[in-house]
Amino acid sequence: MQIAKSRDRKIIDAECSFIEAIVAIQNEYAGIERYPGRLLIADAEDENFVATRRVGEYTIFSYRYSPRQLLQFALKDTSWAEGEAFQAGAYKIIGVRQFKTPTGFPIQLLVAQGFQFYGPQ
Repeated sequence: MQIAKSRDRKIIDAECSFIEAIVAIQNEYAGIERYPGRLLIADAEDENFVATRRVGEYTIFSYRYSPRQLLQFALKDTSWAEGEAFQAGAYKIIGVRQFKTPTGFPIQLLVAQGFQFYGPQ
């Protein structure tokens, strides 16, 4: 955390797993508003997320966690190809944004951005 906070003073805390965070939000164990400003460390299980579509400067990632739960988040990065698997690593949650599903239904998603502990800022 000390290195992360030296790179970005707005970082509140770090947690592991996009899957755990999104399931906690969907199951109402945690409010979506608690995540902006936190680092989420994506693990190997999070590599089940796949880039499903692009909306402006965002790439939407989806994972069918169970027959009844579709997990999604947005990444502020357009370099991902549709169908490409998400990569483990550190990502900062920069906010919550409303998107529309392909059928027009509004959804709120966490918005993440890649985070580097070392190298250029």
